[in-house]
Amino acid sequence: QVVDTQEVSGRVVLNFSNSSGNVQCVENIRPGILVEEIGFDGLSKYKSIWYRYGNKLIKHSKPTAGSGEFYSMERTFDERKMITTINTKNQKTSVTYFKC
Repeated sequence: QVVDTQEVSGRVVLNFSNSSGNVQCVENIRPGILVEEIGFDGLSKYKSIWYRYGNKLIKHSKPTAGSGEFYSMERTFDERKMITTINTKNQKTSVTYFKC
């Protein structure tokens, strides 16, 4: 479920679930705001920023300390699906999420 709050901040909320109504994870995206976050490994720290272009959200993340690698993430929204693509220097992977 995607909730576009249409507030002044332009915040976008993504709710991920394994079945309809059973939310497992919530992601709050604030395009244009630089944030610090923990990496996928739970150890690395990143400075990240999201940009919004039409039906796409694009994130650039740069490691700030410890191990870690620059990566970008693109979320493309279609009628009933969201395609997430993650790019690193040497790898690229995509996952498609379907709306319940």
